[in-house]
Amino acid sequence: MQLIYIQTTHLQQKTAAGFYKENLQTTYREQTSGGVLQSATACPSCVTAITLEYSSVDATDLCCNTKPTATYYIDGSSFDTTTNLYSDINLTPAADGFYQVPTSGTYREQSSSTLGVVTTCPVCVNSVELAFDASDEYVLCCGSPSSDTYYLPLGTNFDTAPLLTLFILTHRKHLPRQVV
Repeated sequence: MQLIYIQTTHLQQKTAAGFYKENLQTTYREQTSGGVLQSATACPSCVTAITLEYSSVDATDLCCNTKPTATYYIDGSSFDTTTNLYSDINLTPAADGFYQVPTSGTYREQSSSTLGVVTTCPVCVNSVELAFDASDEYVLCCGSPSSDTYYLPLGTNFDTAPLLTLFILTHRKHLPRQVV
């Protein structure tokens, strides 16, 4: 039986039950409430695995286009609060670029192995003001038609939008992400 003692001036006092580790060591030992010092045990990993999407291009590419996911490692329990991002359990810094938890609506940029602040994703649509008249093209082009704001997929305009896009996506500020 091994015990850890605190040496005081004229007295030896048993230390409290708990976990003990020498600084910079990767093992620890537990002392039980009965005063027994247990065998050395390897310290648990101090990183958490997390699934993220990645883009090397920009935040719009990351947030507006579906990206494959991969496992990364963080030195905390939340992507929003972690200070470092790693590509493997050996703590290799992740590549520079843009990262997000899928469908979270926020992202963080890694630059020179430094993880930036949590930022709201950009809007993934183009808005366009369109005139409309249900009766005929003369009223539309020469009269006083009504007008409203419509939304088109990012990267398109009224002339290049797919045929049914305007009807399907009318008045939606957040369109489904595009599969690239």
